[in-house]
Amino acid sequence: MSLGWRPRVRRHAALVDWAAQWSSVFPAPFGTLYESLDSLTAFTHAHVATIAEFLQAVAGKEEWELRGSARLDEAESLDRLARAAWPDWCELTPGKRYMRLCRDRNALIEQGRAEAGAFICAFVMDLKPLTATVRLHEANRRPNGADEPELIARYSLLVAKPDVAALQERVRDASARASHGHVTIALSGPWPPFSFRPDLKAPH
Repeated sequence: MSLGWRPRVRRHAALVDWAAQWSSVFPAPFGTLYESLDSLTAFTHAHVATIAEFLQAVAGKEEWELRGSARLDEAESLDRLARAAWPDWCELTPGKRYMRLCRDRNALIEQGRAEAGAFICAFVMDLKPLTATVRLHEANRRPNGADEPELIARYSLLVAKPDVAALQERVRDASARASHGHVTIALSGPWPPFSFRPDLKAPH
């Protein structure tokens, strides 16, 4: 079987990667079917200033996603949370510990969730000098699998390209500190700044 197609596939993958990193997001809904050329023209005229402002705002910047997750339901995590929440925890017998966890497990996990969220929020605030804009997304708390941590918070960061290396270094440092509290901080990207596009409505 001929393998002559492989260089084309690699070239296509390289072009897709290049487009994802260097192309901007044009916020006009190109996939929309317009009633007429006049309706398309009216839409463009109504939003030309907003589109121009968006393109200027994201020029030279990339979107990076920061996710904070935690393993709150593991024995080690529960023991750490219990020691912090209940001063008499270490004095209890194993049986009493078990009974207390059965009764107050959900409250303990909720406390751990709040602590993890506060840690991640404070870290994102510390990143603001390296970001142009920060956007908080709703986090789906349910893990995809039994072995996966719970998603606590998800942010999109608009970052100037010269500041990306410093951002990555800050995330690496924070990840080491967060791991002691069973929190994981992960950074992914770069992406086109899709999360920061304006929501353009059809003119009335």
